[in-house]
Amino acid sequence: AGFKRSTKGRAPERRRGGLETARIDRYCRLARKTGIATTARARVALLWCGAVASRASSHRASAFVAPRAFIMAPKRARAAPKPAAAAGAKRSRASAAKPAAAKSEPRTSKHFEGPEAAALECKPKPRKPSTKKPAASKKAAPKPKAAPLAPPPGWERTWAMIKELRADRTAVVDTMGCERLADPKVSEEDRRYHILVSLMLSSQTKDTVNAAVMATLKAHGLSVSRILDETSEDEFHEMIKPVGFHNVKTKSIRAATQILRDTHGGRVPDTMEDLLALPGVGPKMALLVLRVAFDITAGISVDTHVHRIANQLGWTGGAPTLDKTAFAARDPEKTRKALESWFPRDEWQDVNWMLVGLGQEMQTEKPKLVRKALAASDPGFAVALCGSIGVDVARVVKAEGLEPPDGVVVE
Repeated sequence: AGFKRSTKGRAPERRRGGLETARIDRYCRLARKTGIATTARARVALLWCGAVASRASSHRASAFVAPRAFIMAPKRARAAPKPAAAAGAKRSRASAAKPAAAKSEPRTSKHFEGPEAAALECKPKPRKPSTKKPAASKKAAPKPKAAPLAPPPGWERTWAMIKELRADRTAVVDTMGCERLADPKVSEEDRRYHILVSLMLSSQTKDTVNAAVMATLKAHGLSVSRILDETSEDEFHEMIKPVGFHNVKTKSIRAATQILRDTHGGRVPDTMEDLLALPGVGPKMALLVLRVAFDITAGISVDTHVHRIANQLGWTGGAPTLDKTAFAARDPEKTRKALESWFPRDEWQDVNWMLVGLGQEMQTEKPKLVRKALAASDPGFAVALCGSIGVDVARVVKAEGLEPPDGVVVE
């Protein structure tokens, strides 16, 4: 503000090196006259002015050294600065004597006298050495492997009842699952490719929609060579547009198909490692491809239905509950590890389609499921099982006008 007031209304002076040096001179004189240079703000401003002027013009730099040092010095040490010409001549002789050192040696108090030296001798106090001990580096300890879970009490009876309720195999997955969507008339390599593509399309998509899209692809011709050589990306995208996330699946399926040709000779690989290396393929899909296409049971494939029912039945290490926030396993992968830790290995291949079909009927075909429960070998236990996975049996019985068997209480 003082700089602006001191120069208001005056004609602009000649610029040197992009800086109005005459205005800076006037501001220095104004600062000395008014005494405002004792404030930190003014000192910083004048130091900046001197530094810029020194870079802009070497013969003008001497004009700023004396005012800057004068202002930085305390009041009791103030004295009239030497003329700028004399100071400049002295520095010129020093620079002539030591041309190399003048460029690299920083300015210290030995270059100045009087208040200039007093200003430059203001050095910060040295810091005291820290007494704190350096923190020891903490290396992340390897996480211990989770201990295998103990089989939940009564799981054999529950599993046997699930098999009984699913014996008719009339759920959507039984007619539109990935093993049902492959064309049995094509070669074995193409059939496995159909299984892979149908599984990649099934994510976040209803089975009925997936079946319709697969029918379109099979009519067009679904093989590695057909998709890469005779089908453009836009054409392929239009054919799979009804499925969820069709934009992402277009790129991932074509990229996976290219990898099959470049790395595996156009064949679907038969190992978990190679399947998981394909874009858009996760553990659930890889395990299903191995089971359906190669008859290899490498683990339990867990989708949303298996994840939900296993936690509701208390098969993942926690208590049976319908509250999703209280599930012992928070995601399908943790559910898979929990089930594989205790479930008999010879039953792994049936877990997915059993629980997926049960979950589909529980969500969309409750009357059919309740009828099967009331007609089961142990209707009381079957009704209780339906209730434990979220079916309001009493409401369905009332709405459908069903008559429970003698001795079966429906609440």
